[in-house]
Amino acid sequence: MKSYDSFSLGLEVYYKRHFGIIRFISDDYITICIKENETKFHDICLVVPQSEFHSITLKKQSEK
Repeated sequence: MKSYDSFSLGLEVYYKRHFGIIRFISDDYITICIKENETKFHDICLVVPQSEFHSITLKKQSEK
């Protein structure tokens, strides 16, 4: 099982059918920003609970 230690800020990842960048990490969840706008206020980010960390794939792993 992956833990929050498996991730770092700015890491490019795939989650289910979405590609994004990890923006926030906590013990309980991470956020993956899937669309960035001029201001961070309008960015679209997904909240991924720890129980779903196994569904996250690193971009570099998926290109192998």
